[in-house]
Amino acid sequence: MKFYNKTTLQNGIRVLTQETNSIKSFTLGIWVNVGSRDEESKLNGLSHFIEHCVFKGTKSRTSKEIASSIERLGAYLNAYTSKEHTCFYVRGLSDNFIQSFEILADLVRNPVFPEEEIEKEKSVILEEYYSINDDPDDIIFDLIESELFKGHGLANPVIGTEENIRSFNSATTKDFIKQNYTADRILVSVAGPIQHSLVVEKTEQLLGDIEQKKTNFERINPDLKNNQLIKEEYRDINQVHICIARKTFGVKDERRSTLAILNTLLGGMTSSRLFQLIREDQALAYNTSSFINNYFDASVFGIYLNTSLSNREKVIDLIKKEFKSIKEDGIKLDEFEIARNYLKGGISMSMESTSSKSTHLAVSEYYYSEVKSLEEIFESIDKVTINDVMNLANELLSWEDFSIYQIVPKQGGKNGN
Repeated sequence: MKFYNKTTLQNGIRVLTQETNSIKSFTLGIWVNVGSRDEESKLNGLSHFIEHCVFKGTKSRTSKEIASSIERLGAYLNAYTSKEHTCFYVRGLSDNFIQSFEILADLVRNPVFPEEEIEKEKSVILEEYYSINDDPDDIIFDLIESELFKGHGLANPVIGTEENIRSFNSATTKDFIKQNYTADRILVSVAGPIQHSLVVEKTEQLLGDIEQKKTNFERINPDLKNNQLIKEEYRDINQVHICIARKTFGVKDERRSTLAILNTLLGGMTSSRLFQLIREDQALAYNTSSFINNYFDASVFGIYLNTSLSNREKVIDLIKKEFKSIKEDGIKLDEFEIARNYLKGGISMSMESTSSKSTHLAVSEYYYSEVKSLEEIFESIDKVTINDVMNLANELLSWEDFSIYQIVPKQGGKNGN
C-alpha cells in the first residue's frame, strides 16, 4: 500500500500528499520546475529574484497584508530557489489549511511586481548577494561549480550576478513567469493531517485554470568529463578555504546510495577518515567534511575545509594520500557498516517533519516520477555491498579528476606564512 497519494489535474498540475494524523500542523508547497540552471546568462538570478518579489504584493493584497493575513492564521510563509526548482511554501495549523492555501496560491498566481517595490527589493537582494560573496563558506561552492560546469546552466549561481540583479524589472519578471510557470511544470505537495481529496479540490479551484501549455521543457545534460583545474583567489580573510571536487553521475543513477555511503565514510561523520585524520589526529583544521551536491543529471562530489595558510599544502597532500589508501588498501567492513548505519539514521531523522516530507514528495516526483518510502530507501542502502563501494571508490577517487579551488588570505592570515 502506498504511503502517499497522487492526482494529476486536467491541466497537468500534479498533486501529491502524505497524510499524517498524529500532528496538528501541515506543510504545503507549490513547486515550479525551474531554477538557475534554466536561465540564460543575462537572466541568471531571475528565478531567485522572482521568489523575492512575489511577496511585494498581489492584485488583492499588499506586502504587509500578505504577512499579516498569514500570521493571523498562526502560519509561516516563505520560499526558496535552487538550481533546479523554485518552491513557495506555507507551514501552519491544519484547521487553517484552506485559508493558508488561498493566500499561497494568490502569491504565486497574482503577483503584480510594482516597479517601486521591485526597486526596493533589489536593495535587499543585493545585500544578500554581498553577504554570500563576503562569506568564503558560501561562495566557494558557487565558485568551484562555475568552473566545473563552465558553459552549462549548472554553472549559474542561484542568486545571479550583481549586474543582472540591477537590470531586472517588472516586464522581465512577468515574461519569465509566463514562459516558465506553466501547468506542466507546477506541482503541489502537502504533508500533514489533510485529506488528499481536499487538497485536490482546493488545487483545482485555485490553480486548475492555469493554462495547459506544453513547453517541451527539456534540460541539456552537462559533460561529466573531468579535467583538473587548480585555481585560487585572494581575499582579506585569516584562513585558506579549500574545495576539492569533481563531477559525477546524477540522482537517477542506481549507484546513488553507493556514493552516499562512500561520501559518509570519507568525510560525512566524525568517525570518518578525513575528519579523524585532519582534525583529530593532525589538528590541522576545525571544519573538514566531504559532500555531494545532487542534480538531475550530474552531481558534485568533493571535500571542503578551512585551515591556516601554512597548513594548506600538508592538508591537500593528506587528502591525496587518503584517496590512494582507500584504493590500494581497501575499506574495512566495520567502517562500511558504521557509514551505512549513520547514513540511514541521518535520512530517517531528516524526514520526520512535515516540511521534509513535503519536500521529499515533490523532489522525488520531479526526479523519479515516484516517491519511495523510508523503508524502500533503507532497502536500497542495505543492498549496497562493501565491494560496490570499493568499485566506485576505484572509479571516482582519481586525484587527476579532482579540481581544487582555494580562497586565500591576502596577507598570509593568522598563524600563516
